Amino acid sequence: MKIFTLIFLTSLLTFSCANSKKVTETTEKQEEKVAEEVIPNAKKGILTQDWAKYKNTASYNIIAASLTKNILSITITYQGGCQKHEFDLIGSSFIMKSLPPKRGIKLYHHPIEDDCRELVQKTLNFDISEFRYGQQEIILNLEHFPESISYTYKE
Repeated sequence: MKIFTLIFLTSLLTFSCANSKKVTETTEKQEEKVAEEVIPNAKKGILTQDWAKYKNTASYNIIAASLTKNILSITITYQGGCQKHEFDLIGSSFIMKSLPPKRGIKLYHHPIEDDCRELVQKTLNFDISEFRYGQQEIILNLEHFPESISYTYKE
């Protein structure tokens, strides 16, 4: 009986370890696939020294932000629904001296006349490669979002 129990536990341990590796590999492949699907419709982030140029933005609320490789996905809500709304991700060309360095970024919602008041939720994808700091980590502070975003450029 002891031999049977020992063989059973050994085989159970062997098979469970093999399954864990397969699940990890599958998850990594799924993440790569998601990143590939997001990249084609991502707008490029814009670096600027003239931050005041983007002061008059239409209102919006940031619900969530996530980073996959060089793509920042921002989920927002805004009022509208009748007109097409345009958004840009603006980054300050000035970098704060700290360890790691920090850069201010903001979502710019182009002001338009939209008489509709429907609450629209949308996820916007931006290629933030322009916001990199060489191959080193940089902290991106997204205006109106409470969390800092740690970013390291990925080739």
